[in-house]
Amino acid sequence: MRRAAGGRGRRRRGAALDPDPPPASLPQDLGHDPAAPTTRLYATAAAQPWHNDSADLVSLLCLSPAAKGGASRWSSSAAIYNSLLASNPAAVATLTARGTWYYDRKGEVPAGKEGFFEMPILNFVDGAPSSLAGATPSGGRLAVNLSSNYYVSAQRFPEVPRLTDAQRSAVASVEALADSPAFALAHDLAPGDIQLLNNHVCLHTRSAFEDGEGAVRHLLRLWLAPETEGPLPAVYEELYGGSLAVGARGGIRVDGVMLKERDVHVSLEAA
Repeated sequence: MRRAAGGRGRRRRGAALDPDPPPASLPQDLGHDPAAPTTRLYATAAAQPWHNDSADLVSLLCLSPAAKGGASRWSSSAAIYNSLLASNPAAVATLTARGTWYYDRKGEVPAGKEGFFEMPILNFVDGAPSSLAGATPSGGRLAVNLSSNYYVSAQRFPEVPRLTDAQRSAVASVEALADSPAFALAHDLAPGDIQLLNNHVCLHTRSAFEDGEGAVRHLLRLWLAPETEGPLPAVYEELYGGSLAVGARGGIRVDGVMLKERDVHVSLEAA
């Protein structure tokens, strides 16, 4: 099983970044501008939209909550897909269409690559067509990649096709279902609480928060690649940094850091 390294250093998915990026394993407010196109919202106190991370599993350990806000919510993307398939098949076809969805790299651009890549929101492994005839997939395991702000920020590139009304409506339909009491679970993470989600079939979000005197939100994040996980569609290669090998894909590697048992690579104290 591969674990994502933590600590400060130069992160890479084949990309050179600024010399002091936020720790990959510390989702906390580092004062970054939420409106900047290269900002990753986990490094701000702003609310995050429904999304999933670029790893098979994501785990969060709460060391201390914020003074106000920061509630976590989770929703089943598989259940959302089933509901859409029954109630809004046109949205399913839109979310699956190839050559229409482009994902922002947020400044992490490997050599020879563009600042964006193609990535539909709904994807299937084994037997899935490029479009859904009658909105019924021909078979295959569902894998969902939803991070709406990445698709919106990719619009800053003139080469990227403009998002259509149908695309924006389809994303809004997914987010509305994720928000609904029928699918969403909510929880305020307390010290010692651990979240563990499968990114391919679960979405998660977090409300805005405020830190205060003696109450600084401090969580540790761990990305996991289990050796028992199934295959992913080829379109995930860009998102996962080129390798789709089961047990060794996704996450972020830090140059010069090798994880060893009992090594501590991140601070257990809030900054």
